[in-house]
Amino acid sequence: MTWLNSEVTQRGSANAPRNREPASRVSVFTEDAEVDSNGVFHKGHAEIRKVVTDLQARQAANRARGEPPGNLYHVISNERISFTSATEALYQSYWQTLRKGQDNRYIAGGFGRSEDRLVKRDGRWLIKSRKLVVFTD
Repeated sequence: MTWLNSEVTQRGSANAPRNREPASRVSVFTEDAEVDSNGVFHKGHAEIRKVVTDLQARQAANRARGEPPGNLYHVISNERISFTSATEALYQSYWQTLRKGQDNRYIAGGFGRSEDRLVKRDGRWLIKSRKLVVFTD
């Protein structure tokens, strides 16, 4: 299971410095992937890339104002992978985001659960769909 986690989900993680580039972040998704974030949908590489570039623009604006950029650090727990076939798997986890606040202390940004439907294409595991449920209560 660890190799699958490293191969797919960590390559697209915001925590890895090499993955701050939109192309790297998008590369773990199929071309027609869909991300559902509490009912807000992004479909395909272009829309998923825009999520990343919009975040980068907000961070640049924060830096320009002399504020913390608002980098999000993801804490992932209770990971489970179920192989439904030789070329399909379901990855589930709970997550929490942390960011540095004005006083240089880290604060929770949000928390919830995640469900990735993975497919193996050309020898690589890719995310076909991602459902993020943000706990709001």
